[in-house]
Amino acid sequence: MGIIGTKRRGRIVVGAAGAIIGAIYLIMAFQLSMGRPAAPGPGVFPVVVGIFLIVASIGMILEAVVSSALEGDIEFPRGPALKRLAIFVGGTLAFIVLLPVLGLFLSAALYILLVIKALGRKGWLVPLIASAALSAIVAVSFVILLKVPLSILPPALHLL
Repeated sequence: MGIIGTKRRGRIVVGAAGAIIGAIYLIMAFQLSMGRPAAPGPGVFPVVVGIFLIVASIGMILEAVVSSALEGDIEFPRGPALKRLAIFVGGTLAFIVLLPVLGLFLSAALYILLVIKALGRKGWLVPLIASAALSAIVAVSFVILLKVPLSILPPALHLL
């Protein structure tokens, strides 16, 4: 494959897509309970994420419009770059599919572990530490600090 567009057009398209996804996400987030200042509900964090996504996307569009450093064409990745892209996209799709089956903690831990390992780490130590650290950060952030009731067990085990 060859040239697939200009850098400027690519940034505008990705920024617009991000803004649209962020707006849809924000609309869905506002359907969750916001709680109150003393006890934030499960909708607070998604609203913050949605707003951040929209702002970052608008920033990307503005940068593409005003920057002179975005000249040139975008080429479709080849060789090792294409392999890394396929691993990332495949891993992300697997995460999305496994999320309702394995739950957030296990799905996220496996995603981080396997993507870091597949993208070039020779040993298992760094991917295992990163995976465990992510799980701990998510657990502490949501369950302990924000008091959002997230199950640590996969949904399938709740049926037993």
